[in-house]
Amino acid sequence: MEKLITIKESKDRSGFVSPLEFSDDFSEDEKTNILNLYFQEMVRALIENRREGEFVKSIKNILRSNKYTVMQSVSATLTYRWNILGPLREMMMYSASKFLKENPAWPPNLAAAIIFCINALEIYVNIKLIDKFNTMGRADKARLVEDDKSLSLEDKLCWLLTDAFNSSLKEQNTLWQWFDNIKKMRNKIIHHKKDSDGTDIVLKDKEGNVVHKLDEVFAKNAIENTQEILTFLENL
Repeated sequence: MEKLITIKESKDRSGFVSPLEFSDDFSEDEKTNILNLYFQEMVRALIENRREGEFVKSIKNILRSNKYTVMQSVSATLTYRWNILGPLREMMMYSASKFLKENPAWPPNLAAAIIFCINALEIYVNIKLIDKFNTMGRADKARLVEDDKSLSLEDKLCWLLTDAFNSSLKEQNTLWQWFDNIKKMRNKIIHHKKDSDGTDIVLKDKEGNVVHKLDEVFAKNAIENTQEILTFLENL
């Protein structure tokens, strides 16, 4: 009998829980491997600007090709902001490191690592802000964080953190500069040309000089500095 995986809609939107639900006969290693498949396909979908429905179809096909039974438990849409939904930050950072270790010279793996770094930051700052605002009795601010799609990650790490904790990542000069670099590289990855092999994805200064490129060195620094930012947030 094939094992069952359910693709589900998140009901606890502040918790950003796993988008997949496993039957009891899965080992922890097997769950981790399947989630890595999910995230790898999520990265491809982001890079290729696929629609949500296309992503859902592709992940179903991947899971079924691995001999799993797949069910879908959703309403109108798969999830709230599916492209950042996943297990908590530890899983995101584990996945970033794993992709880098598997093949640090392959641009898709480098791209995945960078995207997971930003995802981990967005997931964790959302949780921190929503929990803090609810504790403060500011349900209006908690709803703002959860529902206002016009809010940028910069907004959350600056003025919203200041409102909630009287502290801002922007005050941490080195970490803020690295956050800015990682975010810009993520944007370059998502909007790169269709015929690009990834080797031309670079960041330039105002004079047009290349200051960073999508390579193993940048990805390692991105992971290390993302961990530092997560520690900063955890200690608030």
